[in-house]
Amino acid sequence: MAEKKKGGRPHKYESEVQPRLEEVRQWAKAGATNREIAAALGITDSTFYDYQNTFSEFSDTIRNGRMAGAAEVKTALLKLAVGFEATDTETKAEPGEDGKMHPVSTKILKRQVPPDIKAIEAYLRNAADEWSDTDSAARAVKEAEAELKRMMASMQGFR
Repeated sequence: MAEKKKGGRPHKYESEVQPRLEEVRQWAKAGATNREIAAALGITDSTFYDYQNTFSEFSDTIRNGRMAGAAEVKTALLKLAVGFEATDTETKAEPGEDGKMHPVSTKILKRQVPPDIKAIEAYLRNAADEWSDTDSAARAVKEAEAELKRMMASMQGFR
């Protein structure tokens, strides 16, 4: 039975959302926004957030879907960063007596895909603290602040 909200009509979580949790997980994994998921479920944004706050299985489903999507992207990024071997299939076909094309031979081709420099940079920037831009950016801000203070101090002597 649907639980009744304070001062309102019963919500439709159990009957309309809970049976679709696997779909919700797939949408979150694919990168759908909260607004897009709410629209697909036919609920308002405020109802979506209410369900997230009220039903832990709903919020867990969304979080787990997003984590699974991020893991797939990280795996693909690492694959691009280190390079990989790709397998392609080439099929030759010739017209038959019936006028339709029929395969006559299939060749499996292997090729090496070299590491991608942009993928290497992105992976290191996000996966390794010593490669993170955060430290250098913070250091640059502190250096700029120190220089500004020195300039202001030297300008006070000109008044």
